[in-house]
Amino acid sequence: MASPLPIGKCLYDCSWLAILAYLADIFAYINALNLSLQGIHVIMFDVEDKIEAMIVKLKVCQHRLSQRNFDAFGNLKILVSTNNGYLSDEILN
Repeated sequence: MASPLPIGKCLYDCSWLAILAYLADIFAYINALNLSLQGIHVIMFDVEDKIEAMIVKLKVCQHRLSQRNFDAFGNLKILVSTNNGYLSDEILN
């Protein structure tokens, strides 16, 4: 199926879609952190704790990805499962 838009070709590229799914999952985590840091009842100590927890969470997620465990990345997990479990090692690096 040809697309008149250049971006349309990307919608059929599994590598591109995997990167997009990964970024969507990462930005969902960042958005949740951002929302939790807003409000008048937010204490500076809580902000520091939440940011440090996010850093640890991202490191754990990075380790899990290196082991091909996609549980923390819902969109990426769905994409990989619909692609018969295939994901290029090039994308994970």
